[in-house]
Amino acid sequence: MNEYVINYNDSKSQKVLCFVIGGYAVLYGLYQSVMQALNNTFTFDFFAALVLIVLGAILILNVTVWAARPIFAMDSSRIYVKMPNQKSVYKAEWISVREIALGVSYLKMSETDGKQYTVDISGLKYDDLKNVKSQIIEICESKSIPYKND
Repeated sequence: MNEYVINYNDSKSQKVLCFVIGGYAVLYGLYQSVMQALNNTFTFDFFAALVLIVLGAILILNVTVWAARPIFAMDSSRIYVKMPNQKSVYKAEWISVREIALGVSYLKMSETDGKQYTVDISGLKYDDLKNVKSQIIEICESKSIPYKND
């Protein structure tokens, strides 16, 4: 099974646009501030250019380094769930899952160590919720993990 990832962050085209605008802002700000410094005229334009450099750098960092992680990732060996506005993160390997109960907007995962985890997936869109449940059923059938509707 291929990796199934749900990420509700900005689209790729929005990220590219923000990166280009941020890069342009940094370069233009650098040009303006260097030219003002070389002419030894520290006017309002010099300080505005410094602010433009900072804002451009923030825009670039926001779509690269500070970009949010996916909220749901699953493949044939593991599952990762980190819903927005929730502190808990659920990470597990499929070999450690003993049984799964599928609820309307949650998953109850019983693991081999005896612990039972309730994973809230109510933050997903309806189509994604259906796809997640069908992917989990497919994995359960391929790995002989018992599952039921709760």
